[in-house]
Amino acid sequence: MTKVSWMNEALWTDYPNYKIRHNSDLLPLFIHKPMMYPKGERFQYNNSGYVLLAMVIEKATGMDFDQYLKENIFDIFC
Repeated sequence: MTKVSWMNEALWTDYPNYKIRHNSDLLPLFIHKPMMYPKGERFQYNNSGYVLLAMVIEKATGMDFDQYLKENIFDIFC
């Protein structure tokens, strides 16, 4: 999978891991930061987009992301 992202990376190096219990706990770390560069201008890998994707899946399915992955990916293919 390739994605072109302009979102700022969520830098949680200064954020204690014990405070991260849900994907939504990470949202404040990057949601209000300015974009790194204009939309679609260049590729740079980051995890922030995957946090948002997990939140969309949780909202659409009503399931926690880890449970969704277990039931719909790992239990089927592993």
